[in-house]
Amino acid sequence: MGRIHDLVAGYLGGREWPYEELSDSTFVMPVAGQSGTWNAYFNVREDEGQLLIHSVLPVEIPEDRRVEAALYLTRANFGLVVGNFEMDLDGNEVRFKTSVDMEGVDVSEALVDHLLLAGIVTTDRYLPGLEAVIAGQDALSCVEAAESD
Repeated sequence: MGRIHDLVAGYLGGREWPYEELSDSTFVMPVAGQSGTWNAYFNVREDEGQLLIHSVLPVEIPEDRRVEAALYLTRANFGLVVGNFEMDLDGNEVRFKTSVDMEGVDVSEALVDHLLLAGIVTTDRYLPGLEAVIAGQDALSCVEAAESD
């Protein structure tokens, strides 16, 4: 185990949140936001000195809505300062990623907390709009609605 693994394990273990360690490099925890529930995956990349946190959105995008969903996510990404949405165009996974390169940096649980919370808040903000796009609404109006709150 390495220092990033131990940091994440300490962070998650020090809270009363359920989580599971899937491997030496992956942790998963359920998240309940105001807009829905999803899983957050902590991907520890010790050799690279990196931590990635993916909030995997609980959506399935029909093939005929993938272009509009991609437009929605691209518009959402444009103004984001921390993190970004990713969409597998061939599959059906949509996720929000926050990450940090910790090589040569003093790391703390506060850093992990900020990465996780940025992902939760952003996912919660944009999830209803993505669901509306999947249901047939246009990307632009859905992003405008998400960003007007």
